[in-house]
Amino acid sequence: MPLKRHIALQDYSREHHLGLLLGWKISQGIAKKVPSERMVNYCQIFYESCLLPHMKNEEHLILNKFPSEDQDVKKIIEDHKSLQKQFEGLGNLSQGVEEALVQLTDDLEKHIRFEERIFFTKIQDECTEEELYAMKPEVVSEQMPQPEDEFWK
Repeated sequence: MPLKRHIALQDYSREHHLGLLLGWKISQGIAKKVPSERMVNYCQIFYESCLLPHMKNEEHLILNKFPSEDQDVKKIIEDHKSLQKQFEGLGNLSQGVEEALVQLTDDLEKHIRFEERIFFTKIQDECTEEELYAMKPEVVSEQMPQPEDEFWK
């Protein structure tokens, strides 16, 4: 059953869906034995156009509203740093690329599930309407980048 999201958090949830979709696309690419360079290229496009702006919005518009010692905030910031490092390191790998892609998409899914099931629920329970609306991003990624190479099809 889908979680009920406050309207101010719905854009973040839609972007989370795009992150989960990335994992599905990578799993399809691996199953179809698509060369890893093609999947890495798509991951880098996704990272720059969708994920980085999303994480910056979360950090500036949501996480800054909570004490820095909050355990959930610490976890999310650590996850963001780890995911950034993983995405940025993909292009430098000469071996183990498929394993790195699987690990990356698994970590991304766990992070998204935590934010959706734990942190966003907490926000909705603890914040006022005004506080929630102040978290709404001005610019969102409405869709995945559509490269010419749709390796997952």
